[in-house]
Amino acid sequence: MELSNQFRHVFKVIDANGDGKISPLELSEVLLCLGHEKSTASKAAEGMVKEMDFNGDGFIDLDEFMHVVHSDEAICGSNGGGGGGEEDCLMDAFLIFDTDKNGLISAKELRKVLISLGFTKCSLQECKRMIKGVDKDGDGFVDFKEFRFMMTAAATK
Repeated sequence: MELSNQFRHVFKVIDANGDGKISPLELSEVLLCLGHEKSTASKAAEGMVKEMDFNGDGFIDLDEFMHVVHSDEAICGSNGGGGGGEEDCLMDAFLIFDTDKNGLISAKELRKVLISLGFTKCSLQECKRMIKGVDKDGDGFVDFKEFRFMMTAAATK
C-alpha cells in the first residue's frame, strides 16, 4: 500500500466519528491507547491540535494531517539547527512500536499497536508481510536503522 494511503487510513482511524476532522478528544483517545497517562493525554492532544491546525478551526482536517506527516520539520519540530531533533523524533516513534524495548519491532508488536489504533482485523500474517517489506537484513524484525531508512525514504517521496 502506498504510504499516502496508509496515512489516510491512520487519519480515518483517529477520526473516530468520521466527520473528516480530528478533534482534541479523538487524539486524546489515541494517546491513551498508546500509553500516555490520562492526566496528560488531554493537554498533549490539545497542544498537538493547536500545532497542526493551520486554519484555526480547532480541528485537524485531512489536508493539515497530510501536510504534517509529509514534513520532517513539522513532525519533529526541527529548527534547522543541528539534526538531533529529527533523530530523537524517529527514536520516539520507533519506541512506540518496540514495546519490549529490545531494539527490534516484531510482527506481534506491530499488530499490537495497530490493534490499539483500531485496526482490529489486522492479522499477524499481514504484519509479517509489512515487516518483510522494511526488513533489509532478513532477520524478520525491523531495527532502528531499517525504521529510519523507511521513514526518511517516505519523506523524500
